[in-house]
Amino acid sequence: MPVDTMELALFPLDVVLFPGMELPLHIFEERYRVMVNRCLAETSGFGVVWAGPARDSSQLAAISTVGTMARIMRVKRLDDGRMNIVTKGTERFRILEIVQRQPYLTARVEGYDLEEQSAASAGKYALHASSLLIQYLRLAGETLGVGMQLETVPRDPSALAYTIAAGLQVSLEEKQGLLESRGLSSMLKLECDILTREVELLKSLAQFQDLDVGYIRGATSVMSLS
Repeated sequence: MPVDTMELALFPLDVVLFPGMELPLHIFEERYRVMVNRCLAETSGFGVVWAGPARDSSQLAAISTVGTMARIMRVKRLDDGRMNIVTKGTERFRILEIVQRQPYLTARVEGYDLEEQSAASAGKYALHASSLLIQYLRLAGETLGVGMQLETVPRDPSALAYTIAAGLQVSLEEKQGLLESRGLSSMLKLECDILTREVELLKSLAQFQDLDVGYIRGATSVMSLS
């Protein structure tokens, strides 16, 4: 995204979108049909901003001021005018002011790129985060009984930071906090803290499951002897 400001259509959702992350959407409200059709005609994207389910998305105070631009990748039109689209996050942006509220929100925004003054610091945190991510996916997969792994762990620290943020199974508040991180090192450090916490929780859960299974097996043996 250029450094200069631009006007951008906004789509408030109960989701936090990160650059590189795919987001399928079902478009049924008339105002968002208009928005998507306009974006398609102008080959432009729209901004996804987080707004919780209890919020009124027509109010600026109810939506987050940092979001991610979404590019429309695929469109499937339905007979009644609804659409199923697949979008992909591209760049982060920061809302400066709301320009229009009807029929959908538009805002004047500026780019919000990750800043980094120390490549060495980012590299150190990226190395640690990569190791923690592999542990996290392995433990989460074992807990859920499914295979969870990345085909390749991104080597670029920025791509790694966004990949981790998109994949973490944490609250939307925490995800939004990651999205709003100003610097790359600060985002990676926060992700290391979150991954460390989640890895320890998954280890504890695995131990509890082992104890639970052992208890059930023991109880079954006692029942079979009685």
